[in-house]
Amino acid sequence: MGFAGGPATEGPGMVVGNELKEPIHSHRDIEWDSAKHYKPALKFYEGPARRASNNGHAVDLFAGCLDQVGLLEMNKASCACSIRTTRTSCRWILM
Repeated sequence: MGFAGGPATEGPGMVVGNELKEPIHSHRDIEWDSAKHYKPALKFYEGPARRASNNGHAVDLFAGCLDQVGLLEMNKASCACSIRTTRTSCRWILM
């Protein structure tokens, strides 16, 4: 079980930088392909998603706010495991 209190700010799954002057990406940034860390983070999370799915693990995401912790980038993990375990859709539970 993992608990996230904010977006990843370090490492290959980084969603936003450490500097407070750099805001987290918005929907528009992703749509216009101007989100600086989006594609590298998405590529990183594909690896753990593939490993979890191949090992028969389920990844369920519980979130209060999708845009504050980088769950868009982690979406592949939930979807890959859901498809592998014959569920019909990704499991997202929003609080």
